[in-house]
Amino acid sequence: AQTLGGVFFKGHHKVGLNSEPNVMAMLSGSADRPWNPFIINTFHRHGWTTMVFEDNHRAFSHAKPFDISFVHPLNFGQILTPPTEVVRDFITAYSDRPTFLHLHVSEYTHNVQNAARYYDTDLAEILTNLSNSGALRDTFFLVLGDHGPRFENFSATVQRNIENNMPGFLLVPPTGMRASHPGFLTSLSANSEVLTSHYDIHQTLRHLLALGVGWQAVASLYSGKTSPGRSLLQPLGSRTCSEAGVPLQFCSCPQGEVVL
Repeated sequence: AQTLGGVFFKGHHKVGLNSEPNVMAMLSGSADRPWNPFIINTFHRHGWTTMVFEDNHRAFSHAKPFDISFVHPLNFGQILTPPTEVVRDFITAYSDRPTFLHLHVSEYTHNVQNAARYYDTDLAEILTNLSNSGALRDTFFLVLGDHGPRFENFSATVQRNIENNMPGFLLVPPTGMRASHPGFLTSLSANSEVLTSHYDIHQTLRHLLALGVGWQAVASLYSGKTSPGRSLLQPLGSRTCSEAGVPLQFCSCPQGEVVL
């Protein structure tokens, strides 16, 4: 992904314990109830064709446009609809209109972190297909974890605490953005070196929606519904976990360590 211009965010933090609050922070801008409107539904109301796809419906639960559930039973060697085919078919079927796809995969990695390699081939194929088709020219492609490892013996180590608090996050910006919005690339690069959170991803999605439908329209949708975080397309500068909406117990910054 980095060969396609992907930006890896080195200081990215989760904002909740498990999948549900972290996914909600990204999709609604709130890790706790009451949740703000789901950003994917907001995109849908403004003309985007949207889809949510999970390979394990037990991973988290939320209202969505529709739900397709499938499982990869590794022990039996049975593979049902792979994520690669879902993305390919969705992009192909709706190539004439703007789309928003949220793909949540956890069946391999929920309890066994080493099984993440089973997603590698699918992810490489997805990016290759999107690049070859030209779809990446105007597509933001995000690869991230909602949280880090919480199981196995690894969970008893100091390194586990850091990785659990700081899930991986890589963003592949549109290849056409260098010409249309060079300042956004500059901001993404600078922000990859500072503290970021899942709330920033939500604000980035609001920013992208505003570029399509106007800031006033987006502001009216979220009137009175604030959310921590700031758009990654604008310079963030140095800030604390508290300023980024990251609770102290999930903060890996040296000045925010909790001494037990």
